[in-house]
Formats: sequence, C-alpha cells, structure tokens
Amino acid sequence: MTLAPAIYKTLNTQDEYDYLEKLDIPNPASQFTAGDSSDAYAKPYNSFSLVVEMPYYDEPRVNDLSMTTVTRRAALLEKLDKGDVFGDWMLTRLEKLSRI
Repeated sequence: MTLAPAIYKTLNTQDEYDYLEKLDIPNPASQFTAGDSSDAYAKPYNSFSLVVEMPYYDEPRVNDLSMTTVTRRAALLEKLDKGDVFGDWMLTRLEKLSRI
C-alpha cells in the first residue's frame, strides 16, 4: 500500500493472512514458511519502526534516450577498465594495511 510517493506500508503476516483468507485459500497459515518481522513483534509495545531502503530520486540523464556516439560495447569496456583501475588502487591500500 502506497502511503505517499516512495513511502509504503510495511508488509506483515496478518495482512497476508487476511488477503489469502479473502481468496478462500484453505488454511491460509499453511502458506507461511517464516514468521513475522521485528516491527510486528514490537508493535504491541507502542513502538515505531522505520525501514530505509535505497534513496528515492530521479536523475534526468537516466531517462535520456537520445542517440550517442559511444557504442554499448565501448561503454561497457570503459566501465571494466575503470573497475580495474579502482581495484588496483584498492589493492595497494589493502597491502599497506596488511603491513601495519
């Protein structure tokens, strides 16, 4: 259930059970293979839970569908090269740390 843009109600087994019951699923409890969340456990104690996930943002460049002069292959190879450079940089730092 969406409460506001990028804010959703936390899922719980009670809601799931009620949903399955409305579908006339025989013995809805048999569909569960795990228990509920720590949020559901703490709720009777007047607690407040906040689950934080990836930030919600929109970057205009992500939606840019204009043509480019770079091929997908070239972009991927450049990304791999940058990953190698970073990996080498990180290894030198780890090697220094291992000597401390």
